[in-house]
Amino acid sequence: LTMDLPPINVNKSTPDSRGRSKSLRPPEAVNASPSPLHKFVEAKGKIKDIFIRTEQCIDKVFRAICEQSFNCDLVDADIVGRVENLKQGISSIGNILSRDHMKVVFFGKTSNGKSTSINAMLRSKVLPTGMGHTTRCFIQVEGTDAAQKYIQFDNCSDKLDVETIHQKASAFCNSDLGEDVMVRLYWPKSDSTLLQNEVVLLDSPGIDVAPQYDEWINKHCGDADVFVFVCNAEATLTETEKSFFRHVKDKLSKPNIFILNNRWDASVDEPEFIDQVREQHMNRCIDFLVNDLQSCTEKEARNRIFFVSSREMLSTRLKQKGIHSPSGASSAPPERFEERCMEFQNFERQFELCISKTAIVTKFYSHVEKGKAICEEVCELLDTLLVKIKAELKEKSERLNGMESSYKSAEEDVVSCLSSASGVVEDLSKKVRKRISSEFDCQTNRFDAMLEHFSREFSSDPDRLKDYKKKLIKFVDNVLNTEFIDSCTGRLLPEVYKEEQSLEMHFLSCLPPSCRDNILSSNPKRAPFKFSFVIPCDQLFKDFEEHLEFQFSLGIAHLMRKLSSYKCLDFHSNKAVQGEEMYAQSSAVVRYASAVADGGVGIVLLLALIKRTVGWPVIVTIISIYELIYLYERLSWNEKAKERKFKRQFSDHLSRKLKIMEVTIISTFQQQIQREIDDLACRLDAVATTALSETKDEIKALEKQVAVLEKVTSEYTPVKKDFVMLQGELENFKNSYLRPYL
Repeated sequence: LTMDLPPINVNKSTPDSRGRSKSLRPPEAVNASPSPLHKFVEAKGKIKDIFIRTEQCIDKVFRAICEQSFNCDLVDADIVGRVENLKQGISSIGNILSRDHMKVVFFGKTSNGKSTSINAMLRSKVLPTGMGHTTRCFIQVEGTDAAQKYIQFDNCSDKLDVETIHQKASAFCNSDLGEDVMVRLYWPKSDSTLLQNEVVLLDSPGIDVAPQYDEWINKHCGDADVFVFVCNAEATLTETEKSFFRHVKDKLSKPNIFILNNRWDASVDEPEFIDQVREQHMNRCIDFLVNDLQSCTEKEARNRIFFVSSREMLSTRLKQKGIHSPSGASSAPPERFEERCMEFQNFERQFELCISKTAIVTKFYSHVEKGKAICEEVCELLDTLLVKIKAELKEKSERLNGMESSYKSAEEDVVSCLSSASGVVEDLSKKVRKRISSEFDCQTNRFDAMLEHFSREFSSDPDRLKDYKKKLIKFVDNVLNTEFIDSCTGRLLPEVYKEEQSLEMHFLSCLPPSCRDNILSSNPKRAPFKFSFVIPCDQLFKDFEEHLEFQFSLGIAHLMRKLSSYKCLDFHSNKAVQGEEMYAQSSAVVRYASAVADGGVGIVLLLALIKRTVGWPVIVTIISIYELIYLYERLSWNEKAKERKFKRQFSDHLSRKLKIMEVTIISTFQQQIQREIDDLACRLDAVATTALSETKDEIKALEKQVAVLEKVTSEYTPVKKDFVMLQGELENFKNSYLRPYL
């Protein structure tokens, strides 16, 4: 803080009240070094920058954690709540720092010059001054970047013209404004170095006006860095003044108090007593600060007690700005004027040193410690999360790799398994062919025994024979479509079931383990496979014609028909059509031979052949035996014999027809097996598609989780480094700005 004063002798010195020789140098020499207030402004700028970046980092962490709380089970509501509390803590510190300033409160009795002292320090007539009780409420002077001067009342955003301060806050006004009301006066920073350096000055009503000390201190002085006690140098300290600062000491531990013995210019009227009066005031003030308040040491107290004339200082500084006041009309400076000016400047210098030091410690120390604690807690939280996240990431990555490998292998195995179904069909087809052929042979040999169980009365009468034949066909139909079909399929079905189960188990072994239990529990049981085939007996016997006329068993025609029948039955079922044609040809030959034999030609030829070979005696014997046999058979030809012949013809016809149907039955069974296995393969393919699709969805979900965890890791690691760096910056700030004062 500089000012222009009249030239003085720089070599002139005078002993001060502190026992030192004080050179009366020009003010410029006293204030050549930078103002200590810059230290606070610089420290505030640095710590605000640190906390702005800290808030940005913790906001990034909070947003990331909130996002991950929906995607990651590792981040629960407790962690989100902790980070949110830390974020609010940093935000509140930032808000406090943006409002933090150096605050000085001026107290004293009415008309001791509190407002004048503030005006002198601000180098402008900011507050109303004059004789008597001029300030009736608290007025806080703050700097504003705007050029406009205005005032505001607490809890009111209206900006009032600064001239209204004289009507609103003046004690001469009839307003009912209470003593504890706060009026904020905003003054352009460009007009005052103090305001430029974040200093706030609070003027107060006289402490002798109202005794509400505790209320004033609690409401307006809790955040004060320095108290300036403005007393009247023409009087001594009163008990009222001491009582007020005792209340301050009770509320605030070791407050920083400066004492301004104002109106010291009155001492020039009694020059012979000036040193004694000064020493008396000094001793009483030191005793009050050191012994009564115990707020400082004696050495510190000597640098906090000053003898000034605020009115003279204000008048001089207004004159430097071209503003003349009636009090400063005299052209010649009063006696010891320069000494009082230097004393006021020394007060300002000591005030700046004290308030800067105090404000830096009181405003920033707790914030630095809390900021370090928050950074450390965030780092610990991030460390804990990173350990859990990395472990989770490792587990999920390994699981993802295993699932992808299992999925790829399952796809290949399922394709291989389903393609093996054709081999199953081929194997079962061979077994069907073999089983049906074997069963046909067995059943054909049992036809005679089967027909013997049909015990209805037989009659060769055409009408009754027709009814007999119909009932026999029905009987045979029932036996063939129950016992015969069951016999054919009884051993095939277990083979089919076995192959199906083998195929299903092979299929399940191809799928990922996670899908098997779901398939086994959710897959509905199918109805067991059964062969479906009906032997149409009505159609088989549609062309059956019985021959019940007597035929000698040793007759040539009968023998040839027998031979032809055996030959026809020897054809394999896959030559059924050819066998039917050859059977028709053989029948034609037999009929021709019968005609020859019945005409006697055959007998003559046969007898001629035998005669040449063995002679007549043998021939006669053979003929006798032959005739006896013929006679026996002829006499035995009755209804029973006819029934036997009918059933034999019926059995031969059935055997021949079934032999022809063997190929059809085998083909039908093979087709049914083909459909069954194809249906099973389609069903397994659908199950595989669903299961693999679910596995694919699980893989995609797992990939998303892995991506989230990787993103979290990539975000948390640099943020943690940022917090470590911020913690280091706070420690450096403490070492640079706080430790020298601790």
